[in-house]
Amino acid sequence: MLNLEAETAAVFACIGGAYGVSREELVSKNRMKPMGEARAVGYLLARRRGMSYPRIALIFGNRDHTTVMSGVRKAERLLQKDATLAALVVRFCLERNEFDGQQLLALAGHSSGEPVVAREGSEVSEP
Repeated sequence: MLNLEAETAAVFACIGGAYGVSREELVSKNRMKPMGEARAVGYLLARRRGMSYPRIALIFGNRDHTTVMSGVRKAERLLQKDATLAALVVRFCLERNEFDGQQLLALAGHSSGEPVVAREGSEVSEP
């Protein structure tokens, strides 16, 4: 059985670290592109943690569950196209021991062992 409070905290910690945003910003009505991207990746992580679409919609500011479904698809496409973003999210999630990096990389369609250049310009090896 999921501990929803712990699962929710894990998702917000990973996304907050990777994107530099607070929980309050993630649940806000802000629709700017960077916030929408962070939110979509958060939806995807929450879904992979076993949360239902309605539950994810509720914890991300009482959104409609179809918004979450669309965001999950958007995040899957985004992580498949952007290896640097995938590596950044994985790094923050692994640092907090919240998510299995291999699982996230497989989801994003990236193979393990290939170096990925992070957004800051430093090289990050995929876990």
